[in-house]
Amino acid sequence: MEHKEQLPLVEAFILEVQRHANIFPLTPHAPKEDFTYKGYYLPKGTFVFFALDSVLTDPDIFPEPSKFKPERFLDDSGKCTGEQKEKLIPFSTGRRVCLGESLAKMELFLFLTRFLQKFEVQPENPECLPPLEGDLGITNILKSFNMVLIKR
Repeated sequence: MEHKEQLPLVEAFILEVQRHANIFPLTPHAPKEDFTYKGYYLPKGTFVFFALDSVLTDPDIFPEPSKFKPERFLDDSGKCTGEQKEKLIPFSTGRRVCLGESLAKMELFLFLTRFLQKFEVQPENPECLPPLEGDLGITNILKSFNMVLIKR
């Protein structure tokens, strides 16, 4: 983990994957008491779903949201910092944030960097890149694709 700051492109890649491949796009909540929000009355116990994708694919927040652009998370000096990184909320936000967020981020970085040290990754068919859209159920399941791993 001490090398993470030296690998900003890896971190930017992970962030863009999280933005595109949101695994849990609909987060259910239920109010503990009756309340009104913007003129809508919500009785206690009503299920409300927070759509994370509405933020992750908002063109006002992430210009050209359908394009895979890890560079959107890099500043002018090539560091992975800044406003865009703060707007990414694949683990939700506020009181409902995933408790395992810091562990998950660390594991994603360690797994990917170790994997890329050992293998070169190529699509099985260079003419056909993996699909970026998935099948939505309780979770978002990405469509399968074949790739070739070449041991380094």
